[in-house]
Amino acid sequence: MRARGLQTSLGFVVVLAACAAGAAIKPCRLAAAEICSSVIESGWALAETQKDAEQRAILWWSSRAAALGKGYESWDRAQRKKLLCEPRQPAGGIQCKAFAAPCLPEGLIPPPKAGDKAIGL
Repeated sequence: MRARGLQTSLGFVVVLAACAAGAAIKPCRLAAAEICSSVIESGWALAETQKDAEQRAILWWSSRAAALGKGYESWDRAQRKKLLCEPRQPAGGIQCKAFAAPCLPEGLIPPPKAGDKAIGL
C-alpha cells in the first residue's frame, strides 16, 4: 500500500513540474482536483424585488471573487453559497448579500502570486 501512495505522490509531483514548465503557455489541468478559496461576501445590493437584489448581490460577489484570479468568478462553481436578503426599512425595497467560497474549474491550478518562489528542477 505504501509503495502505491508513493507512486501517486511522485506522479503528482511530475505533473506539477510539467505544469510549472509550461504554465506561461496555457493553464495547467490536473485530474480530479478542485481548489477553492475561503468564503467571501458581496456588499448589500439594493433592488425593488428580491430576485433583482439577489442577482445584483451575485454579480457583486462575482466581481470580488474575480479579484482572486481568472476562473474564481463563477457563482455556479462556488461552494457554501448563501444569500441573505431582508426588507429595506423605511425606504422600501429589498437588500441582499451573497456569501460563497469561490472555486477554480476542476483541475485548474491557481496562478502564482507576487513573491511566490518557483519550484526548480
